[in-house]
Amino acid sequence: MFELPRLMLITDRHLAGDQLLLRIRQCLEQATPGSVVVQLRDRDASAAWRLETGRALRALTRDTGHQLSVSERLDLARLLDADAVHLPEVGVPAARVQALVPGAWCSRAWHVDGTSDPGVHALVASPAIAPRKGRAALGLDGLASVCASLDVPVYALGGVDAESAGRCIDAGAHGVAVIGAALDGRSVLPLLESLQIQRR
Repeated sequence: MFELPRLMLITDRHLAGDQLLLRIRQCLEQATPGSVVVQLRDRDASAAWRLETGRALRALTRDTGHQLSVSERLDLARLLDADAVHLPEVGVPAARVQALVPGAWCSRAWHVDGTSDPGVHALVASPAIAPRKGRAALGLDGLASVCASLDVPVYALGGVDAESAGRCIDAGAHGVAVIGAALDGRSVLPLLESLQIQRR
């Protein structure tokens, strides 16, 4: 099986503003090629914004040797020739992704008591470190239990930063999914170093 990237970087135009593409570029240029997948999310954005941003991210990920994922929109993923698709916890079965976006790998959101979709290549478990949307955080022990119980690689999402990223890996996660830790304007190097994916 192909090697999944270690870092999933999720877009948030509200957090990064007009610096979004610049901050993503800085992260990708400093990371080992192939170690990052950028997930185009921003579900509340217009279709035009997502298409324009998606095209810019497609070019950027190819230039730097990384991957592009599209959240939910299979039509957009196909149009952008995305490497991956991210699905919500409930929705289109992963098997449909292969039919509609040939060659793409698939991740799905997962929360406590969620079920695994046999067609997915990875699950994004949240909230991992910090509470989110009224859900209590798994914590590192809870994350370790989840990773041991699931039969696919797990990305830890929710409150993950440079200090906790490496601990999530030690707890059994394949990788981490972040927003603020890569887009809030601070240096991304500590995060890349903790994941051991800093370009040398």
